[in-house]
Amino acid sequence: MTIYVGVDDTDSKVGMCTTYIAIEVLKRLMKENLGIVSYPRLVRLNPNIPWKTRGNGAIALLIGTGSAREQIIGEINGKPIFIISDEEPCSNELVEDVFSTVCEVIEEFYISDDKNTNPGVVVTCIKPPSTFYWSTVRSVVKLESVMRWLESQKVLYKGWGNKRGLIGALAAISWSPKDKTYELLTYKNRNEWLKRPLYDKESVKMLDKVLRCSFDNYDYVEDCACIFPRALTPVLYGVRGDDPRELKLALKIVKTNLRPYAWLIFETNQGTDDHIVRVCIGKIRSRMSVLIEGIVSEKPKIIEGGHVIFKVQDDTGEIYCAAYEPTKGFRKIVLQLIPGDKVKIWGSVKEYPNTVNVEKIEVIELKRIIIKRPPLCPICKKRMTSAGKGKGFKCKRCGTRLPEDTAVIEEIPRKLKEGIYEVPPVARRHLSMPIKRIKMRERGLC
Repeated sequence: MTIYVGVDDTDSKVGMCTTYIAIEVLKRLMKENLGIVSYPRLVRLNPNIPWKTRGNGAIALLIGTGSAREQIIGEINGKPIFIISDEEPCSNELVEDVFSTVCEVIEEFYISDDKNTNPGVVVTCIKPPSTFYWSTVRSVVKLESVMRWLESQKVLYKGWGNKRGLIGALAAISWSPKDKTYELLTYKNRNEWLKRPLYDKESVKMLDKVLRCSFDNYDYVEDCACIFPRALTPVLYGVRGDDPRELKLALKIVKTNLRPYAWLIFETNQGTDDHIVRVCIGKIRSRMSVLIEGIVSEKPKIIEGGHVIFKVQDDTGEIYCAAYEPTKGFRKIVLQLIPGDKVKIWGSVKEYPNTVNVEKIEVIELKRIIIKRPPLCPICKKRMTSAGKGKGFKCKRCGTRLPEDTAVIEEIPRKLKEGIYEVPPVARRHLSMPIKRIKMRERGLC
C-alpha cells in the first residue's frame, strides 16, 4: 500500500527550496529500505496567492516497500534513486516512522526565521479527493476546510507557524494529473548553496536542439538562460519537458562550474494551464486565472512604469488587461491592438486593481482599417482636395470637380497578424502553457 507524503512552504524569498526536502527525505528513507513507487511530484498552486513565498510549489512523495527496481529517476551523491514496485502493505508503525523522518528533515532545513515560511506536512495511506487540488490551483482555500478533512480522516499531519503549508501539502497528494510535464532538477553541494554558478550559454541553447520535447530553456530575445534559479537556493538548474527519459540527456549537455551533488526528475503540473478557468468577463473575480474572449474596446496605452494597459469587453462586461514591464517585447505586440480586434486572453487577475495580467493572447480577428481618400484629378493626375462636406472634390490646379462617390477606398495593412502570442520565457508563470507545447500537443509529438 502506498504512503502519501505531502510537503509545502519550507522555502522563503531569500533561499531554500521545497523540492530539496525530497532529496533529504529519500536519502534517509532509502537507508530504511523504503523508496518511491512513482515519480516525485512538484505541484504548483494558485499563482495569485499574495502570501506565497516564490513559485508556490508543493511536493508529494509516494512511498512504498519493495525489492523490484524498475527505473532510475535520480541520484544522490552517486547513489541511484529507483522507482520500486510496491509489494507490501503499510502498517501504522511504518506510516509513523515515515512521518517522523519527514518532520525531522523539515525541522532541519526550513527557513525558521522567516515569518512568511509556514511549513506543513501530511502523511497518509488515504489519497484525498482531487477536488482539493483543483480548488487550490484555481481559487483561495481556507485552512479551516483542510483541517476538517485531516481531522475527519485521522491522518498524520504537522504545521509550523500559522500552518498554512498544510493547504499545499494536502493539495499535492490529491493531484490526479489530467495533463503533466516533467522537470529534471539538479542540486548543489550544501557548502555551495550560496554560490551563483557560471555556465556555458551555448550548452543551454543546445538543449533546444537536442531535446525535442523540452521548453523554456533559453530566452533568445533577452539573451539569458532560464534554467537557473534567480534566488540562491540548493537548486543548480532545472530542465522542463514532456519526456522524462529525454530530460536525462541534460546532465551531459549543460556545462557549469559546479558539479551536481544530486538530481531528481519530478512529475509536475508546470506548463499545463491547470490554473486557467474559462469565464465571461462579468464573472471574473480577484485571484482567479482566466481565459476570456472579447473585443478590444480601448486602445492600448503606456502608463507609468512602462506597463501597457487596454480594455476588453464581451456581452457581460469590460475589464482592463495589462502587459507589465517584465514582459519586455511582448508589450510591442499588445500596443498594435486597436478597438474592434477580436481576442482571447489568458491571464491572472489581481485583487487591486481589477486587471487581467496577460500571459498569452490570441488575435482571432483583426479589425480592418478602411479609409477614404480624394481621387486623382483625371486631367492633372494630382491628388484632389475636398470641396466641402457632401460637395465632392476639386482640383486646386485646374479646377476640375468630381462627385463624392469618386472617393478612393483603401485598406491600410496591419503589421499585427492573427495568431497566438506569449510573454517571454523569463516572464512566464510556472503553470502557463508555452506556445511550443501547445503546438507539440496539436501535432501529437509529446
